[in-house]
Amino acid sequence: MKNKKNRIYRIIFFISILLISISIVSSIGIWKNRRFFFQGYIYNSYLNPAVSEYCSEVYRFINGDMSEAEEGAFQVQNKGTYYYIMNDNTKETFTNLPEDINYIEFSSRPNIISFEYSNYRKILLKDMEDLRLSIVASKYTNVNSEHTNFSGFIFIDKDDKSTSGLFSYIIETGFKQQKILYLEIKIAVVSLLLGAVLYLAVYKKVIGNLNEGINAIPIDVRLGAPILAFILLVFLFSTYLYTIGLFSALLRRIILYFTFVILTFVMLTGSILLIIKADEYKKDNMKFSQEWENRLTKNIPAWIIGLILQLVWYFFVLSFFGPGSTIYDYISMIKTKWPIVVVHNLIILIFFILIRQIIINKRIYTREVINITQKIAKGDLEQNIPVIGNHSYGKIAHSINEIKESYIHALEEQKKSERLKYELVTNISHDLRTPLTSIINYIELVKKKGVSNEIEKYILNADTNAKLLNILIEDLFELSRIESGNIQLDISQVDIVLMIKQIGYEYTEKMKEGKLELVVESTSKQILWSCDSLKMWRVFDNIISNAVKYSLPNTRIYVAVIENIEDRQLIISIKNIASYKMDFETDELFLRFKRADSSRSSEGSGLGLAIAKSIIELHRGSISIETEGDMFKVIIELKEISL
Repeated sequence: MKNKKNRIYRIIFFISILLISISIVSSIGIWKNRRFFFQGYIYNSYLNPAVSEYCSEVYRFINGDMSEAEEGAFQVQNKGTYYYIMNDNTKETFTNLPEDINYIEFSSRPNIISFEYSNYRKILLKDMEDLRLSIVASKYTNVNSEHTNFSGFIFIDKDDKSTSGLFSYIIETGFKQQKILYLEIKIAVVSLLLGAVLYLAVYKKVIGNLNEGINAIPIDVRLGAPILAFILLVFLFSTYLYTIGLFSALLRRIILYFTFVILTFVMLTGSILLIIKADEYKKDNMKFSQEWENRLTKNIPAWIIGLILQLVWYFFVLSFFGPGSTIYDYISMIKTKWPIVVVHNLIILIFFILIRQIIINKRIYTREVINITQKIAKGDLEQNIPVIGNHSYGKIAHSINEIKESYIHALEEQKKSERLKYELVTNISHDLRTPLTSIINYIELVKKKGVSNEIEKYILNADTNAKLLNILIEDLFELSRIESGNIQLDISQVDIVLMIKQIGYEYTEKMKEGKLELVVESTSKQILWSCDSLKMWRVFDNIISNAVKYSLPNTRIYVAVIENIEDRQLIISIKNIASYKMDFETDELFLRFKRADSSRSSEGSGLGLAIAKSIIELHRGSISIETEGDMFKVIIELKEISL
């Protein structure tokens, strides 16, 4: 149901873009033919070319340059059109007005349109709106200079239904153009309003689920379609503007109209989809490269694509400086000046080949930088990125090399520091062990010889603290050995379930005192795992002893051992209910000398979990702590180690 609704939203979204495209294309026709809003334009400026032709015909008629057949045709074809012309030299008058009508009174009638005969030479062919008129009128543009000896007026009766010939045709086409203009205004307004309403209604609903449809379109089609549509619109724009003014080319105008609507729709839709994907590409820089690898034109030879792009680019640029205003002028140019076109394209081809080679070299260098960077990131610090040029990737390569060198230096300093620290701890531990051992031995000797009750109390206290200090030194020494890497694991097959139960058995007395119960659960009774048994014993012993020490009385300690055979993984979790409020960060417990008991009233060195973490990491595993309320949970994950 949801998919169906999303599909409907997408359809409405594309319909809204189509309606807006129709409005944009219609507005071009409205702007071009805006003068047809006014009848005065149709009866004046629009008639100028025909008046120019008629003046030439009148000149030939009054000078007797026409044959009888031409004179008859002239009078028949120009019914409803009158002239009153005077020779300025001889003052002779020529007119076809009725004898009882004065030309001044006739020109003042509301249905009469007047044109000055002397102005016809100022009419430019570029103002002619019909191709047929321009061809006909061009026959009369090279007139004799004697025209300047005549003056007068040309009259057209716009209400005379008998008006025929060229004037009748132009007036009729002018009003047809006006009707088309009104129709385009209605289409533009309705489509714009409806398209905008639909777009605003579904944009937010459709924007989220457009990605699925966008991803189905290859990236080169997404990029190329709007760009190609724009280029074609620019290339055909002059032809469309020229055709809009020709009523005689109405069919061609309709075809170009729908062509422009489709191209505008493709350009707008493609642009919107690119804007939507732009945010996704910003968040994931590699996504564009991944999609480009799956482009539609991947298997098409590069030279074919380059040739097509070259031709498109050539004619696109030529459209701004081209041989004419229509596509027909380009066809004529190609036929007559094809050698020049070929030379131009060869120059552009050489230019594109050079640019392409530069891009290819940069791409190869970019891949090399990425590959070596990935190797460095994986720990291969012997790799060095060659620095070529002063562009961005060259600077990146230089910076990565500097970072790598700084990291190597810092690593060496860290190793040196760790070595010195290990040596310091080892020396201190060794230096403390000897006197501490003597102290413990002397205390034992004194205890055996016997002392008074009061002194015995102090002796026992000293004995306890000396043994705790000995444990602390041993733990610190052990942790330093592990962290320094100067230790090897003695791997063998160990029954983890049995080990945990044995450790629990050792704490039976303490658990009885605290009224605690240890519950061990496992996926099988026996789970054999490869590990260092002594070190792993220490890990579980430390965690279980902490659980016994810090658990709330009358609660249970749960140990779960789960073997994941498919992933070759072992997961051990130990959880208990704490007897105190846990107000600490769990990660801090793995730090040296950090204890959950902030009062530090309980026994322990504070190194147990730090040692446990180091041992688990030596086994290529991980250890983490989770808390929820008063529940404390330790999770150990181990990966299989081959013997």
